[in-house]
Amino acid sequence: MLYLIPEKQKKLILSKYYGNIFYFFIYFAFTIALVFCLLMTPTVLMLRSDEEINKNTIESLKSEIEKVKKENPEQLINTLTQKIDLLKNKQGSQSGVKIYEDIKKMIDETDGISFIGIKVDLLKKKVELQTIARDKDSAQKFFETLQKSKYRGSELSYSIFTQKSAFPFNQNLNYE
Repeated sequence: MLYLIPEKQKKLILSKYYGNIFYFFIYFAFTIALVFCLLMTPTVLMLRSDEEINKNTIESLKSEIEKVKKENPEQLINTLTQKIDLLKNKQGSQSGVKIYEDIKKMIDETDGISFIGIKVDLLKKKVELQTIARDKDSAQKFFETLQKSKYRGSELSYSIFTQKSAFPFNQNLNYE
């Protein structure tokens, strides 16, 4: 059909065709560039804000370093020592290791009690103790030992008196 059209009209149709293809690719490239810019905007904004935050942090660190250089090193050591002492006092008078050793000693003194695990919460001042009692008499002896100690909240369930073999004997304790 293209052979039936005069040469001048054929050139006009082909030039419009190639022009339309060119405009399609131009619009397509523009659309891709626009979408790319829209998608990159949040990333660029976040990078700029991170850069600003980092600059501010560096400036504050530089000023702190200059301040420390001007201060007396002995005074700085004393200040750090005081802060460390405050942190030690905030943890409380007992550490988890001391509590573990106290309870382990009580378990070792009581015949028929096997140690499984202990969970110490220093903030709430609570101890969760998991043991296995050989029989009801050993559980009762361990209960009495806990009652005499500084740990409060031990309970002796009536269900242990029905046990004839080894059974789990768990306690939730509090301390001061």
